[in-house]
Amino acid sequence: YRWYILILYSCSSALSSIAWNSWGPIESTVHVVFGWNTGTISLLSDWGAIIFLLFVFPSSYILDVFGLRKAIIVSSFCLLIGTGLRCITSHPVNATYLIHTAQIIIGFAGPVGQAAATALSSTWFPSKQRTTATAIGSLSCYCGTALSFFIGPHLVQDFESFGIKKGDEGYEALVSKLSNQVMRFMYVQFGMCGGIFLLVILTFPHKPPKPPSFTSNIERVHFSSGLKSLFKNPNFQLIAFAYGLTTGVYSAWCSDLALNLKEFSIDDETASWLGFWAVVAGAISGVALSIMADFLGALKLLVIMMFIVSTASFGVFGLICVEIIPKSITLFYFTSIIGGICLNGTIPLFFELAVESSYPVAEGINTGAMTFSNNFYCFLFLSLPLIPGVGTKWMNWFLVASCALCIPVMMVFKEKYKRLEIDISEKLDFPINF
Repeated sequence: YRWYILILYSCSSALSSIAWNSWGPIESTVHVVFGWNTGTISLLSDWGAIIFLLFVFPSSYILDVFGLRKAIIVSSFCLLIGTGLRCITSHPVNATYLIHTAQIIIGFAGPVGQAAATALSSTWFPSKQRTTATAIGSLSCYCGTALSFFIGPHLVQDFESFGIKKGDEGYEALVSKLSNQVMRFMYVQFGMCGGIFLLVILTFPHKPPKPPSFTSNIERVHFSSGLKSLFKNPNFQLIAFAYGLTTGVYSAWCSDLALNLKEFSIDDETASWLGFWAVVAGAISGVALSIMADFLGALKLLVIMMFIVSTASFGVFGLICVEIIPKSITLFYFTSIIGGICLNGTIPLFFELAVESSYPVAEGINTGAMTFSNNFYCFLFLSLPLIPGVGTKWMNWFLVASCALCIPVMMVFKEKYKRLEIDISEKLDFPINF
C-alpha cells in the first residue's frame, strides 16, 4: 500500500508542476490569444516561486504539526481551485486577471508538492527504500514539468506554424480556434486535479499501521528549534546553496526554454521536445542513481560527478546557440538531455544528504528549507527577463556558471549519515550516540 501512497502523492505533485508551467510551452499562441507579452508570461511562471518563498515554512509547519494527510489535502484543494478559476472565461482581459489569481493559488500547492517527499519516504518506507522513494516523490514535480512541454503543444497548436499575421484573411478565425484549444487545455487540467483531490480525500491515510524503521517512529525536534538548528548549521547551508542554485536555475531555464531559444531561431515545438526529454531523462536517472545509492552510499561523490558533466554539457549547448560550434539538432538534444540527466539526477541525493546531515530535524522542515533555496534562485532567474532590454542570451551561461560554481561547494561539504547509522545500530542492537 505504501507504493500506492507514493504514486498518489507523485501524481498530485506532477499536476502542480503542469499547472505552474502551462504557459511557457505555448507562449507564441497565448501572445496572440490573450495579448500577453514576454514579461506577462515570465510573471505567470514567477508567481509559483514568489508564493513558494512566502509560504514554504508555513507549509512545513503544517506538514510537521498536522501530518502528511492534511498537508496533501490542502495542497490538492489549492490545485483544484486554481485550475478551476482558469476555466471560467477566455475573454483576454478577464481571463488575464483570473489566470494571475489562479497561478497564485496554484503556487500554494507548490511547497507540499516539492518538499513532502522526504517526509513521506521517512514515514512510509524502510531505510533500504528511502532514497528510492524520495527520488520518485521529489522527481514527480519535474516529470510534471516535462509533461507540460508535451501536453501543452499537443493540445494547443503553435500560432507561428500557420504563417498568418494580424490583418490577414482568416486571422480572427484562427485566434478563435486557438482560444478554444487553450480552454480545452485548462479543462483537462481541472478534471485531473478533481480526480486526484477525491482520491486523496478517500484513500490517503494519516500514517502506516506499523512504522517501517526505527527512526520513523522517533519524535523529531520542535519546528522552531529545528528551523533555528538549520540556520546555525554551516554544513546544511552549503548543501542548500548548491541544491538551490543548480536546480532552481535549471527549472527556471526549462520553463523559459521556448523564450530563450527563440532568439536563436529555434521554434516552440523543438524547444518543448528539448525540455521534455531533458527532464524525463533526468527523472529516470534520479531514480536509477537513488536505487544505486540505497545500496552503495557515496552520495556526495555522485553529486560532484553529475555537476562536472552538466557543466560541460550545458557549456557545449551554449556554444551551439552562439554558433561557435556548428548548429545541430542532434547536438542540441544530446547536450540538453545529458545535462538534464545530471542535474535532475542529483535532486533526491541532495534531499537525502540534507536529511541525514541535519537529523533529528524533521524531514519536512529541512526539505522545506532546501526547496526555499531552489525557488529563490528560480525566482531570481525568472525575474531577470522582466527588466527592459535584458534579452535572453544570458540564460545559457547563467546555467553553466551555476553548475560550475557548485563543484567546489560540494567538495567542502562534509558527508554525514546520522539517521541511517541509528537505523543500522538498532538492527544490530548496538547504540550510537551523537
